[in-house]
Amino acid sequence: MNRTKQIVKDLYNKFKENNLNIQSQNIDQFSRKNLTKQLALVLNDIAHLS
Repeated sequence: MNRTKQIVKDLYNKFKENNLNIQSQNIDQFSRKNLTKQLALVLNDIAHLS
């Protein structure tokens, strides 16, 4: 747990110093546009079941 705490602190300090560089991958699936599209599909499926 101490290791995790130290990593989070280090990342937060880099963020505060505007020096945080993260290599993110496959994050587009979590954009508001894609999440809203998925929600709309679920709601449409529910509406068609009624």
